[in-house]
Amino acid sequence: MIQVENLSFTYSGAARPSLCDISLQVAPGEFILLCGPTGCGKSTLLRMLKPELNPAGVRTGRVLYKDREIGADDRLPEVGFVMQMPEQQVVTDRVWHELAFGLENLGVKSDVIRRRSAEIAAYFDLEKSFEKDTNALSGGEKQQLVVASTMIMGCKVLLLDEPTSQLDPIAANRFFLWLEQLRREFGITIVLAEHHLEEIFGEADRVIFMENGRILAQGKPALVAQTLLSGRNAFSAALPTVTRLFYEARSGRDPFVSLREAKAAPDFDTLAAMVRKAETAGAASEVSETARASEAAVTLKNVSFGYDAYSPVVLNKLSLEIPAGACTAIVGGNGSGKSTLLKVIAGLIPEKKCSGGKVKFPEGGRRISFLMQDVTTLFTEETVYEEIVAGVRGRVEAGGDDFVERFLKENGLSVLSEHLKQHPYDLSGGEQQMLGIAKLLLRDPQILLLDEPTKGMDAVAKEQFAKLIKKKTKDGATVVLVTHDLDFAEMCADYAAMLFRGEILSKERADRFFADNVFYTTHKNRALNT
Repeated sequence: MIQVENLSFTYSGAARPSLCDISLQVAPGEFILLCGPTGCGKSTLLRMLKPELNPAGVRTGRVLYKDREIGADDRLPEVGFVMQMPEQQVVTDRVWHELAFGLENLGVKSDVIRRRSAEIAAYFDLEKSFEKDTNALSGGEKQQLVVASTMIMGCKVLLLDEPTSQLDPIAANRFFLWLEQLRREFGITIVLAEHHLEEIFGEADRVIFMENGRILAQGKPALVAQTLLSGRNAFSAALPTVTRLFYEARSGRDPFVSLREAKAAPDFDTLAAMVRKAETAGAASEVSETARASEAAVTLKNVSFGYDAYSPVVLNKLSLEIPAGACTAIVGGNGSGKSTLLKVIAGLIPEKKCSGGKVKFPEGGRRISFLMQDVTTLFTEETVYEEIVAGVRGRVEAGGDDFVERFLKENGLSVLSEHLKQHPYDLSGGEQQMLGIAKLLLRDPQILLLDEPTKGMDAVAKEQFAKLIKKKTKDGATVVLVTHDLDFAEMCADYAAMLFRGEILSKERADRFFADNVFYTTHKNRALNT
C-alpha cells in the first residue's frame, strides 16, 4: 500500500535532520504503531505520507502509494490524517457542518451527505452533540469529531498522530476499540504515532521504534519490547506498565505486551505476588501530608457557568479549595468542565459572566500563568529562542549569553537547546509543550495552570517534568493540573479531585484517590490489584 525508500528530511533552520534514510513498507490492512522519544521524527514521517501536509524543508528519497511515486503537488483524498491538536483541524461552526464539510467540497448529493452524517455520528457516539457549536466542545470531543469527519470521506488509509492525547481513559479505550472495529469491518490500513502505549502496544501488527530520525527496531510488539528492555533503552520506560513490571520477574524473557496476555499466563498470580512484594519494598514507608498551608491559593464557592443560554451548564454550583504550595490534579471525563474550570481560575471567564458563585484569592496571590490545551496560542515569534526571551529580555541580558541554555538545563528542558533557531511550528508536539512551559516559568508564576501539559511528551520528558512540578511546589508555587494521564498525575500530584457533570465529587490525597478507583486509577494499580 505504502512504500518509503531512503527518505531523509531536514526542516529549515534545524541543526540536524528529522528523518535519516527511512525505508519501510506498509501492507494493505496492516496496523503499524510508531513510537519513540519526543522529537524522534514520528510526526514528520506521518506528514511525509500525506502529500497535502508535507512540511517545508530539504528532502531526499521517495514515497510511493500503490506503486506510484507521490510528490508535494499530489492529492490523496483516500489517505486520512488526524493531527495532534484537533483545534487546528476543525474548520466549521457546528458538529454536523464539520461532518458534512468534506463531502460538500467533493460535490456529494445532499441526501447522501445527510445519510452518511447520521450513520457516522451514530458510529462515533456524536448524536448528543450533533447540533453543538464546535467551539463549545472539549478537546477530547473535538478529537472524536476530527476522526469522524476524516472517516466519513471513505478513506482507505488512516494516519493518526497522538489521537488519544486529549481523551479521558475510558474514551481512549473506546477509541482504540473503534479503530480495531474499523480495521476488522472495512480493512482500513492504520499507521498510528503514539506515546501512550498501555492499551495499544499489544494490538499492533508491527511496532516501529524510532530515535534521532532513524528506525532502530521494528517487528512484533514482544520483539521490540525485548530489544528495548534488554538494551536498557531510556524509552523502555514508555512500554506498557505490565511489560516493565513483570520483565525481571520472568528473568528477562518473553515480555508480556498487554494485561490480558499477562493474566492468561498460568503463573500470573505467583508473578504478581513477587512484583507486589518488590514494589512495596521499594516504596516509601509513609506518604507525607504536603502543603499544610495557612490558606488556600484559590477558593471557588458555588460557581456556575454555561457558554450560552441554550446549552446545559458546564460548571454547576462547583465548590473547590485548592491548597497553596501543592499540585492538585483535576480528572474527569471529556466535557466534564475541567478546561472551563481552569479558565475561570485564570480570569479568562470573569466572575461576572458566571451565573453564580465566588472565586477568591488571598491578598497578593494572583500572579497566574496558564498553559492551554492548544499551546500554539502562546507562540508569536519566528524562532524558539525569540519565544523564550519574549517579555523577559531584560532578565536574559542581565543573565549573560548563556542565560537561556542555563535556564533550560535547570528546568529539564535542555532538548529545546537544539532547536533555538527553528520556527516553533516546526517542533514536535512534545517539544511545543516544553516551549510553552518554558515561556510560563520565566514569568515566575505564583499559580501555574496546566491543561493537558504532557501531550506528545515521551516517558523520560514526563518524568523530568514531574520533578520540575515537585520542585516548584516545594518553592511555594501552586500548580493546578488537568490531565487524562493518570500515571503522570500520580508522579507529581499531592491531591486529586474528580470533576463530574460540572461538580467536584471528591478531593483527597492523590495516593489514596488512585488506589481506591477502578477506572480512574494508574496502570500499576490495575496490573497488581486486579
